[in-house]
Amino acid sequence: MNMQTTNRQSVLTANHRRVDEWFWGHWFERSVHRSFSRGLLRGYENALACVPATSGRSVVMYCTHGSWWDAAVVMTLALRVLRIRSFGMMEYKQLVRYPFFRRIGLFSVVREDPRSALESLHYAGTMLSTTPNMLWMFPQGTLRHQDLRPLHLEPGLGLLARHVPSILLCPVSLRYDFVLEQRPELRIDIGEAHEARGDIRSTTADCEQRLTELAERTRQAALNNDTEGWQVFHHGPLSMEKQFDRVKRVILRRP
Repeated sequence: MNMQTTNRQSVLTANHRRVDEWFWGHWFERSVHRSFSRGLLRGYENALACVPATSGRSVVMYCTHGSWWDAAVVMTLALRVLRIRSFGMMEYKQLVRYPFFRRIGLFSVVREDPRSALESLHYAGTMLSTTPNMLWMFPQGTLRHQDLRPLHLEPGLGLLARHVPSILLCPVSLRYDFVLEQRPELRIDIGEAHEARGDIRSTTADCEQRLTELAERTRQAALNNDTEGWQVFHHGPLSMEKQFDRVKRVILRRP
């Protein structure tokens, strides 16, 4: 099917290219590393267990959506940490503006147009049912502050699970906090994969509960500055006081 960018009802499909995955993977990784004091990851083994090459099944990684950084963090996680080719949704207008995102696995969705949104879900369902693949979603639909409760998920995740009942679903909590450093701390918390519940409403409610519980667990870890069970996957630039301390040590060593 020939998809035309001039038709808002058509899905702008993904068109992976290895060179773009390599380039943009490094680009987003560098942006994350320069912007955060450190990145903490928990549940890496959960992600590995549901990778299609391991499980033989398609998986939807459904994430909290509380920051502008979410997309960049997910791309870094997929391309540079897990090192897996995957798919994701992006607003139609943004994908027309930045078409290179199609070459790292993004396809379009027009959330305010139900017909177009269903087309995008149908495309995702076909892609997930044809070959084992990984899809990243932000089922809250819009940005909401990371501490607002309860989490509310749009029915798209449940619709997708009904279309492809064999898929795995895996919750992912993303969190950003200013703690002891000049730059914020990033936490990525990956929960255990699970099956869909069958009908749309039950699946959506189950995913809401799981994602809310995971987000609260991540929040408590951040509040307590808890690092047990977390692995540091990056250290950011030194904060101002640490740079000053380093210069001070150098000066004091001079004769």
